[in-house]
Amino acid sequence: MTNRERAQAKSNESTVAWDPKSVPSDNLDTIRISPRPVIIGVMCGVLMALYLAVINGVADFPGAGAKIFKYVLMGGFLTWALVKMERKYLAKDFVQLALMGSAIISGVSAAIVAVGNLIFYGINPDWGFAKFAEADGTGLTAISYSAIQLFEVFAIGMIISFILIQFLKGRSGKEKI
Repeated sequence: MTNRERAQAKSNESTVAWDPKSVPSDNLDTIRISPRPVIIGVMCGVLMALYLAVINGVADFPGAGAKIFKYVLMGGFLTWALVKMERKYLAKDFVQLALMGSAIISGVSAAIVAVGNLIFYGINPDWGFAKFAEADGTGLTAISYSAIQLFEVFAIGMIISFILIQFLKGRSGKEKI
């Protein structure tokens, strides 16, 4: 069996990040989500949160460049996941599944980074990811910074995904680059 035949057989099964065929027609509130993007998102989010905690613990005032490196980590995880998906599914299914899988990975990663900030701030306020903004001494700044991180990580993860999908998808949707 060739790779193309395996991909065709796999695309006929309902083992995708989001499969509209698996939704019963009488209950449109049910969407099947594969655990693989969630697991990758958890790994990515934990690694990003630990990285931010380490650079905040080591450096007295980490620069913006050090904090932006977390997106290089996220880009690595997204590249890994999308390359695996590109090999598994046909070109016509790849874009939709890659967008849904990337949204899940980015969303889970963003939630873990936001919750990680609150946890590290709760343990020791100096360990929070935005200690330069903690002038008031209340936890309100940590909560607002966590909300900002939630949206920032999700948005940048989706931007990275859009760029990667353009390189991985076929030019006309039928053949690969």
